Amino acid sequence: MIRMIKKIFILIIFLLVLTGVYSQNLVPNGSFENYLRIPLKPSQLNLAPPWQQLSNKGADYFHKGGFQIEKDSVKPFSGSGYAGFLALNAFENTKNNNEFISVKLKESLNASQKYHIEFYIYFSNLRDKNEDLSINNISAMFTLDSVFNDNKLRKLFAKKPTLFNNDNVQINTPNRWIKISGEFIGRGGEKYMTIGNFINDKDYDYVRTNNSKKKIKTPGHIRLYFYIDNIKVIPIDDFGKEITWNKNENINPIPNFLFQIGKSLVIDNIYFKSNSASLKETSFNELDMLFDNIIKLETYDKLEISGHTDNIGQEEDNIQLSEARAKAVAEYLIKKGIDKERIKSVGYGSNKSIATNDTKEGRVKNRRVELTIISKEVK
Repeated sequence: MIRMIKKIFILIIFLLVLTGVYSQNLVPNGSFENYLRIPLKPSQLNLAPPWQQLSNKGADYFHKGGFQIEKDSVKPFSGSGYAGFLALNAFENTKNNNEFISVKLKESLNASQKYHIEFYIYFSNLRDKNEDLSINNISAMFTLDSVFNDNKLRKLFAKKPTLFNNDNVQINTPNRWIKISGEFIGRGGEKYMTIGNFINDKDYDYVRTNNSKKKIKTPGHIRLYFYIDNIKVIPIDDFGKEITWNKNENINPIPNFLFQIGKSLVIDNIYFKSNSASLKETSFNELDMLFDNIIKLETYDKLEISGHTDNIGQEEDNIQLSEARAKAVAEYLIKKGIDKERIKSVGYGSNKSIATNDTKEGRVKNRRVELTIISKEVK
């Protein structure tokens, strides 16, 4: 997959050189065309990396020739791939079980920068019988941290993150693609985008799909499913025009995950219990994504997992802790399927700091786990 992506980007760069400008859509695989394999069952959004579903919920990936929801065959807005999720799955006297889709952006958002967002929504036939309701509450949330489960989502949403809300478009016509678009301003540093229905039960913006003027009563049970395709987030100027890369600017559009031999990659969102090498469950989604989207898609001869700490405490203890944490990550990846002879773990304690240890923020950056490609297999 990595090799295929490299070839795609080489072709893209060649074409962009001819035109002189680069598009700046920050959403990778926004049209769901790149995939690991054709989906054959529900809840397989991770087959279209780097898109992810929440670890405790499902979200679906669809591609021509693959899995389809019964009696609801839908053509993508463009291309061959698209995604789907339950935007509302609420039962009386129970919490809703809404689904979300999430992705790491190609670049972090910049503070005070204006962005244009657009995507296409298809309100599905897959809803309860005799229901003539839909909702307009499809939003995009931008966060510094990844959203890997429902608890994390609620915590991040409670912090009032950067949010785009659909306030203008009525999603009241089933069985056709509807364009949702608008603008928002970044706060700076947001790396992840999550799309879905974040609204509390009492605030749903229900709309009728049959042009009825009858007063809407809040249903005790409702299940609404949406398809989504062609997702874009583009920086714009004050006049609403797209900001493009000029071919003479020193900007490299190759994404960060195409790292080189000997260059270390910090593995984000790895959490351990305090003063322990025991991985928290919240780390599993990131490690699964690392394995599925990078490690198993390319053949490497040797990989190194390295643990690092801040300088608090005795250095001997820090080295032991960093070694144990690196080993825990390596063992997790071995269980996922990587050959144990091709991966090694090492702990450096505080000897390879990447930030100052004089501040809390710096110490947080220094407490990390890194992946380094030592060598690639010769073919």
